[in-house]
Amino acid sequence: MPRLPRVTPEERKVASIFAALLMDVGAFYRTAIPRYGLSLGQYTGLRYIAANEPVRISALARCATISRPTATAFVDRMERKGWVLRIRSEEDRRVIGLRLTPKASRLLRTLETEHAEFLARALARLPRGRRREAVTWLGEVDRALRAERAAHGMAPARGPG
Repeated sequence: MPRLPRVTPEERKVASIFAALLMDVGAFYRTAIPRYGLSLGQYTGLRYIAANEPVRISALARCATISRPTATAFVDRMERKGWVLRIRSEEDRRVIGLRLTPKASRLLRTLETEHAEFLARALARLPRGRRREAVTWLGEVDRALRAERAAHGMAPARGPG
């Protein structure tokens, strides 16, 4: 196993702040998502499909670290709810990809709008100049985290946007 760099007190503080931010965002989604008849896992699956259409069930299973039969059952439930379509590939008729239905796309846009409004209200508590700095800094952190995930062969952890 490679030797990890020494973690400074400042880096520990940043990690602690990120953990708290993730918990705050998670609290928002745990409250908002059930209002639309979704579980957190279904929301995450829909976001993954939206970002990677068309998605094979095997890719969804790998991303969610679940077995293929479990992923198939998961997709069956989302298909019954009218959120996902199975689309046969034109190049290879044996391959089936998953796409969101318009209903699911509207649902994701609604949740993302609610989340953006929630964050906008929080950011409005900061002075204007600090808001711009926060957005710039968060973009830089996002790019650094994506590069770190890629360097370690980790699956992308993002949906659309």
